[in-house]
Amino acid sequence: SQRHTNAHAIVNACVVAATDDDGAVTACTAAFGGVVTSGPLLPERACASLIGKKLNDETAMRNFCSVLLSEAKALPLTDDEQNSTEYRLALLASFAYKFFLSAQPSLPPSLASAAADSLAAAADRPVSHGTQVVNVGDGKLFPVGMPGLPKLTARLQASGEAEYTTDMPRTARELVGAFIDTSVGDGVLAGIDLKRVIDAPGVVDVVLAADFKSQALNVDAHGSTTPHYLLPMGAAV
Repeated sequence: SQRHTNAHAIVNACVVAATDDDGAVTACTAAFGGVVTSGPLLPERACASLIGKKLNDETAMRNFCSVLLSEAKALPLTDDEQNSTEYRLALLASFAYKFFLSAQPSLPPSLASAAADSLAAAADRPVSHGTQVVNVGDGKLFPVGMPGLPKLTARLQASGEAEYTTDMPRTARELVGAFIDTSVGDGVLAGIDLKRVIDAPGVVDVVLAADFKSQALNVDAHGSTTPHYLLPMGAAV
């Protein structure tokens, strides 16, 4: 999920493993949601690859992730405009890696946060809620709270007569913008190769976060003049 609360998860994961006294896996089951179109991904071969292996075995971990991805790619994958197939597969591998980290008795500080489970901290993060009381008829709050206050565009929208941007005819020399999303689930923006983009048919220019430096632009609540949806070099994605 992109937020801790009030958001739908992009990919869900559940992995459970049982071990014997020597730490070898005796049973494993897993389910991943939001990856394939047929429903939850149940990676039987990946789970079978762990039997007899120990969860602190890096080779076993790498093999589990490899088989898991191959099982996912063998099925029709979920894809949408906001979260691509590549991004979901990256999250799938990240969840698998996180499972192995969480199974370790201890971790170095550099890896400890990667195994933190937001659900485990539910007691520290209560369910969010809010209340607002509006006095109906309070002139100081007009028009808030006024009964029967119609939305000015309601009739146009309900009748289908409202005109939106995509309904308007294109004008001469009109330019259309398109966002480039990352296909990496967890990484850092190290560089951008613009050559293939600039050479693509119809491309006029590319706008980067570094292009927004003028104080004439709208400044957000944090004092930044760079739109929050554009990532600067070195930013986490």
